[in-house]
Amino acid sequence: MRPGALGPLLDAGLLKSGQRLLWRRRNLGQEYLAHVTPEGSLRLEDGRICDSPSGACAAAAHGKVNGWDAWRTDEGVSLSMLRGRI
Repeated sequence: MRPGALGPLLDAGLLKSGQRLLWRRRNLGQEYLAHVTPEGSLRLEDGRICDSPSGACAAAAHGKVNGWDAWRTDEGVSLSMLRGRI
């Protein structure tokens, strides 16, 4: 099993290593990008590695946000929706 929070999604084939994830904050006109690491973490655009989706939100925007709902695939599917498929 992979150490990052997204490990189970990788193991289930629901995410791929290197896959891009997007967090759009429409009300603030902001967008954040991250990529899934082979270990199941998120790598932000500035290179920081975050072990959890919510941690990646906190690192990117300096606030508490449910990252499982915020981060989405290019198809618009949230991580929480993917997690529900396991």
